[in-house]
Amino acid sequence: MNGNGSPLRSKETGDYWLEFRPRPSRGRFWTTTIGLAVVLMFLIPAILAWNEAPHVLLVFLSIIGTAVAAPIFVVSWYAARMSYRFEGRDLVLSVGPLRNDRISVDSIESISIIDLRVSPLASFRFPGLVLFDVDVIGMSRMRMCATSATDHVMVIEAGSRRYGITPDDETGFIEAILERASSAIRVPERGDSAALQDNTISR
Repeated sequence: MNGNGSPLRSKETGDYWLEFRPRPSRGRFWTTTIGLAVVLMFLIPAILAWNEAPHVLLVFLSIIGTAVAAPIFVVSWYAARMSYRFEGRDLVLSVGPLRNDRISVDSIESISIIDLRVSPLASFRFPGLVLFDVDVIGMSRMRMCATSATDHVMVIEAGSRRYGITPDDETGFIEAILERASSAIRVPERGDSAALQDNTISR
């Protein structure tokens, strides 16, 4: 298969899975830029004060700045490996080793594509990249693995949890879910944040 949904083979088990990539964004650019800004915020004062303050203190400040920025650089590095893959009847939302949320396809109740309003207190959100748990205004807390925090986000309801993702090939991704589902899944019209209109799509 060519396109956004690509079959891959596990080196460990030899099993095949189907992988979808997220919608392109400038998330890695922004996270890298912010990480560098944090390092420079500590480094520039240390350089300017090099002849006036104890060198040990200045080196310590530089190390602190690098340590603060390190998690941002790590996320930026692994953001390139963000994917949504199907392993058997499970959907795995992955960002390299940083996270691998496994969702049973049979637990999925609905899929919708909507514009979200995210709380400014979102845990890890940059332009073009949002990860982990996020407070969404008007909805419950949502687990995000997406390249957009607000625009055209695919919301998956599975049991008591909601997941926000941004697959590039939305049609192919939904079809892959429906092919694996053992029961009907509700797919509301785009923009209906009240979710659960009865536009039911069965297998």
